[in-house]
Amino acid sequence: MEKIYQILYAVNEKKITTQRELASACKMSLGSINYNIKKAQECGYLEISKKGVKKYKLTPQGMEKLALEVGDKNNKKLNPNLSEFSPITTAVILAAGKRADFDIPVAFLEIEKKPLIVHTIEKLMANGITKIIIVAGFRADMFEELRVAYPFLEIVINTRYQRTGTMASLVLTRDVINEDFLLLEGDIIIDAQAIRKLLNNANRNCMIITNESGSKDEALVELRDGYIYKMSKDIHQLSKIDGEMIGVSKISIDVFSQMLKQYSLVENEFFNYEYMLMDLGRTYEIGFEKIADLVWYEIDTLEHYEHFNHRILRRLKRQEEKFFEGRIKDVITKALNVSGDDVEIVEKIGGMTNQNYEFKICDKAYILRIPGVGTDKMINRRFEYANCMMANKLGIDAEIFYLNEVTGVKIAQFIKGAQTLNSAMIKRDEVMNETVKLMKKLHTSEILFDNDFDVFEEIRKYHDLNIEAGGEFFADYGSTHDSVMGLEKILHNLGQERCACHNDTVPENFINDGEGKFYLIDWEYSGNNDPIWDLAAHALESDFSLDEELLLLEKYFGEAVVNEIHYVKMLIFQICQDFLWSLWTNIKEAKGEDFGTYGMDRYKRSIINLRRLMDYECCK
Repeated sequence: MEKIYQILYAVNEKKITTQRELASACKMSLGSINYNIKKAQECGYLEISKKGVKKYKLTPQGMEKLALEVGDKNNKKLNPNLSEFSPITTAVILAAGKRADFDIPVAFLEIEKKPLIVHTIEKLMANGITKIIIVAGFRADMFEELRVAYPFLEIVINTRYQRTGTMASLVLTRDVINEDFLLLEGDIIIDAQAIRKLLNNANRNCMIITNESGSKDEALVELRDGYIYKMSKDIHQLSKIDGEMIGVSKISIDVFSQMLKQYSLVENEFFNYEYMLMDLGRTYEIGFEKIADLVWYEIDTLEHYEHFNHRILRRLKRQEEKFFEGRIKDVITKALNVSGDDVEIVEKIGGMTNQNYEFKICDKAYILRIPGVGTDKMINRRFEYANCMMANKLGIDAEIFYLNEVTGVKIAQFIKGAQTLNSAMIKRDEVMNETVKLMKKLHTSEILFDNDFDVFEEIRKYHDLNIEAGGEFFADYGSTHDSVMGLEKILHNLGQERCACHNDTVPENFINDGEGKFYLIDWEYSGNNDPIWDLAAHALESDFSLDEELLLLEKYFGEAVVNEIHYVKMLIFQICQDFLWSLWTNIKEAKGEDFGTYGMDRYKRSIINLRRLMDYECCK
């Protein structure tokens, strides 16, 4: 058994790909290695993957066997970092407790007009966390209400929060955690860089530590051999002080399984998770990420809350502004292969769907687009990439320097002196001539996109996405939905053309460079469609009057050609657009954004125009 132990330990410590490497690591002959590998496989301790490069891997039973043995073997520890794992997308927030100074959970104290926990959720989302589990207790109803804005939250309730410690809360998540995860405490607000640095740390089990705060309630840490060695609130138990744990950790599924197993033997219900980690630290290597300049704060009392708002908040905002600017620079440098020192962030530019930034490199200006939360399910980036490249060849769009067909990150030419058009400017006769030319140039080109934009399919997709997101539907949605879907048959009877279309011809997607050249930008919703869709969207989003809609049709088709079918198709497409974008708003708001009355206004207008449509003979 001693030789099997040596093999298990060597595999855990190094990436072993050959028996010769294993023999060298264990100081055994090839014959002995071969025999004991087979024994380890028979016992269910070892797996050998033969896909591509051969890999030796411990099974869960092997890790457990090794954990039982390793504590007695010359103070050796297990290294779980070589196990296969994916980027972390799960986080747990422990927020069950009650503080004497507050009649609501600390997590709901207002910080800059938003609950503390919303700040935490937003920082997790910005770092790619898509599954957030909150363990609630005191005023659990408030956490349930939070799901209205963030329906992807999973709420686990500790009904015994007054009589248990944090480990009891963590245990309650065992049925919803099946992968490595971040663990945070709900009464802590942290600098955004902490989450990013923790995720990037090579250790699968890792704590954030910082310089001791002097709060008199610190969990002080002693390090040894590059890992957490000891932790205590009693300074007399440590031989030296290397920092303070703040309550933000990364935990592997392997160690979590061991925590659950060990806790089943614990009789003290007030036991806290950090001490369970320390117990396991005798067997497993628990890493650390020390951030000396970290801005963070734990709020337990009213005095803490007031001190944070008066003394800490300003520092936190300054630090996070630097951090987010650094993240934006990181995106730019990787995309364009330039030095971050050459990148100057100028300003954030508005947008409903995405985050847009103007930046400069060597005095040349660019626009960076970072897709908004949830757009990955609404927009096919592969189609956007292909269509955008075709539009560039036509000379319709601004020059594209980078477009990622997976993430949707885009870097484009910043047009010096450019004006983004609005609904007032777009109605000028000379401007309308230019916008019509652009749309007609696209529609009459010989290109066809690889995808079709079928509004009725989009409505079905957005309907399902809204349900998936836990979004709300407007009143009388069912009957309105049926009426809108019934328009598909009317359109079929009227006849439809099929050509390359932009499909989102809002005024803001038209740019005038100040020297007479106009551009049509942002091709996220592009696809083959009826050309009247683009005209209908342009008129609707520009708030055209009926006379201005007629003028638009006449400029596009010619005054003698326009007939009732053009009017009807334009109205049908406008109804569909209002209904579709009202659903889009429901989905975005279910993911935490706020569009005021925008969605409701569009939904109501679709109902009004459905009634107008009945005035046309072909629609009765």
